Amino acid sequence: MGMTEALLQTNLKRLQLPYFADHHSALMAQAGRESWSHGRLLEHLVDGEVARRDAALIERRLKAARLPGIKTLDGFDWSWPKRINRAQLQQVFRLDFLPNTAI
Repeated sequence: MGMTEALLQTNLKRLQLPYFADHHSALMAQAGRESWSHGRLLEHLVDGEVARRDAALIERRLKAARLPGIKTLDGFDWSWPKRINRAQLQQVFRLDFLPNTAI
């Protein structure tokens, strides 16, 4: 029993799965080229949807926090202060000392 593309798109939007809607065709083509199993295709679609939702959650939380802007270590001026152990500081910011738990 096949679904038309329009019906599939409608159902994916209704289920609030925009990643699936936007990427299923390309991933299905890749799956065919690379002989993926059905499970691997589904895993890629679900992983993409989870990543999209996580990114949206972070974006909503940052907006709610009303921070003036996002600051990352990429934009940090490592020339000041003069005596800073860059490798040590970057290791601390990896937060390896915290238990790995889901958000």
